[in-house]
Amino acid sequence: MSTFQATLSTAQLQALSLLIHTCSISGTGLQLGLTQSAISHVLAGLRRHFGDELLVRQGQAMRPTPFAISLREPVRRVLEQVQDVSALRDGFHPSDLSRPCVIAVRDPILSLLGPALLRRFSAEAPNASLTIIPWDSQRIAGQLGAGRCDLAIAVDPPDTDAGLRIQKLFEDQLVAVSALALAPSALTPETLARRPAMTVSGKDEFDRPVDAALEALGLTRRIAMRSAHILAALSITGETDALLIVPRHFAEKHAAQFNLAVLDLPFALPSFAIFGVGHERFCDGRLYRWLRAVCADAVDEVLPQRTGSAPPTRSPARRLSAHPMGGQPTAKSGHTSAAMKWIQPALNSSHLNRSGP
Repeated sequence: MSTFQATLSTAQLQALSLLIHTCSISGTGLQLGLTQSAISHVLAGLRRHFGDELLVRQGQAMRPTPFAISLREPVRRVLEQVQDVSALRDGFHPSDLSRPCVIAVRDPILSLLGPALLRRFSAEAPNASLTIIPWDSQRIAGQLGAGRCDLAIAVDPPDTDAGLRIQKLFEDQLVAVSALALAPSALTPETLARRPAMTVSGKDEFDRPVDAALEALGLTRRIAMRSAHILAALSITGETDALLIVPRHFAEKHAAQFNLAVLDLPFALPSFAIFGVGHERFCDGRLYRWLRAVCADAVDEVLPQRTGSAPPTRSPARRLSAHPMGGQPTAKSGHTSAAMKWIQPALNSSHLNRSGP
């Protein structure tokens, strides 16, 4: 005989939210650190409570019932309210924070923003620490939803409705870098194809749009070396005749360090956006609002004049271009950046600039 449970615990609601999003008992258990058996027991209790199957098998996959889909938004709001109440109870102050804050980010973005981010984080939360983990497009939605990752920054947020909210932090564009002594006054398609090419393999591979543009001109680059480490690639490029394709802001930051010239590409490529990604369950909590504000302030410090599709150039003396742009970095205090106005979670293609690498 079934029994009716009058109330649900926060843990049950968290499991319900993940079950609806992942449609997976094992995946929900993995994110919550519970066994598949435990999640099956929770799901059985939720089914009794609501008088609905919630998840039903269709072929090899589980799918939410219409009733379960109707619960998604109310459950999200309840969990957000719980988070807000907890923050009020805790009287959150960054100076009292002692736990690690976890950010998923790719190496070029970390290299660009990392120093400013660490300075601001440490100044406001001296007893806490930052833990940086690799960006993984296949896992990030689950990591954010389960609270194992607080914030993510990347070029390619997952194209899925997994309860995520995204915000464009800044725009960038691709450039070539060359050893300063071997840099041409202007880069031509023929020079780009003729010079040996250094490329970054794996998740930080930036040059596919460049190869497509060259192919349209009947040209092909010769890949002389592939490196899994982007800073090593910069170092090697600075001491050889290779050309390397990287984002402009990253290139300009490291040009002097590796004795490089930053060269405009000889054809127009669209700019691409760098996004901050958070989970809707936590985006309105005080801790997470503060952490995202620290991140946005770090962007403002490093790229104070970022606007539109033409990113600012901070080091014109090291850039060889027919159209140099000036601008010097300045510090910005407070947490009022427009970058903190997080948009709603539907990550469909109409919200994203997918033209980047």
